[in-house]
Amino acid sequence: MVARRVNGWGGSMTATPAANGSDAPCSPVTNGCEAHLAVPQRDDMKLREALKRARESKATATLLVDASQTATGECVEPVAVCPRTPPNAPLTRGRTLSVRRAFSNSTVLITGATGYLGSLVMEQLLRLVPDVKRIYVIVRGKRGLSGDARIDRLLARSLFHMHREKGVFRPELREKIVVVPGDLLQPRCGLSAADEKRLSAEVDFVVHSAACISFDEHIHNLLAQNLQATKLVAELARGMARLGAFVHVSTAYTNCDHPRRAVVQERVYPLLAPSGKPLDIDALAAELASLPPAAAEAA
Repeated sequence: MVARRVNGWGGSMTATPAANGSDAPCSPVTNGCEAHLAVPQRDDMKLREALKRARESKATATLLVDASQTATGECVEPVAVCPRTPPNAPLTRGRTLSVRRAFSNSTVLITGATGYLGSLVMEQLLRLVPDVKRIYVIVRGKRGLSGDARIDRLLARSLFHMHREKGVFRPELREKIVVVPGDLLQPRCGLSAADEKRLSAEVDFVVHSAACISFDEHIHNLLAQNLQATKLVAELARGMARLGAFVHVSTAYTNCDHPRRAVVQERVYPLLAPSGKPLDIDALAAELASLPPAAAEAA
């Protein structure tokens, strides 16, 4: 559940398995030249040794995971240290972070819940946060199946085997998953006025993981599904009175135009033309959308 962007990896949001090999929540992961280290509070020697090895190997980052903490959905807040930090520099530790406490008694909205990452988020919420109040999922009907039918088909997959008893998905967990009919390509995400009002009043966290991940999809479809839909979900989140966080999971190879070994920070980068001049994203999207399909794809 805890994830950070990793410089040089395929996707812009990645997950690292727990050190014990389980499918426990993700550990903090490295970002650029900083080493985010999750180590027991009591063992400074382990941290010092890891930093020493990082300096000797000229690594740009180091990762330690305390399996006893990640297995319970909790971890020590990462200590951000650059391997070039002087050996005797003071180390500062943060507070303990807990996925379970953060999401306890909360209401979460997930888009893309029937997809790969969205379904993983939902499964871990149900397993690691037993007192999560409600999980709303925006799902459109598809191929003759309603949104509820698609979710029930998803819950029958092996991913959710830990939530079944005698082959049946536990009813008390199914009641927490509320399917909201909608379509992210439509105004107001295709929600009814009543559903939009309900989400605006109840949702604490939004995880937007719906996207087109095809590499050869037409540019018109990509603009609609990955740009316009994200803007619509963000606008929906803007009106949520209780919102604590909006998490956007982008597609792979974001910032892949940076030089090798470049440090990619946790911030939004401007879109640049080959000349280096920043581009107006909205104007570019509007121009591409107005072109005929062949001309838009060529552009």
